Amino acid sequence: GRHSPKRVLFVSTTVGSIGTGTGGGVELTLANIARELMRRGIYVEVVAPSGSELSGVSKITCLGGELQPYAQELPFDSPVTIPADSVVARMWDYVRDVQDD
Repeated sequence: GRHSPKRVLFVSTTVGSIGTGTGGGVELTLANIARELMRRGIYVEVVAPSGSELSGVSKITCLGGELQPYAQELPFDSPVTIPADSVVARMWDYVRDVQDD
């Protein structure tokens, strides 16, 4: 039978743009997995904060908004907050908008 092409949408870290190193191990892991899936013929889109750069993927969608604060820099008992104009909210809105494409 006929199969639709395999597609994957990754949501990047929200603490910084891909390619700047601020995402640390998360950024590196995302890049390696995305490139390997592309090598295997899978369409890979990455949604990430503005200013992100990632070669070797089908598409990168960059969205604006306030970056998420680093949890490691906050006191242990601090609540997790999402900034009012957050990139994390915009990224997940985008995912909901394209998930059925």
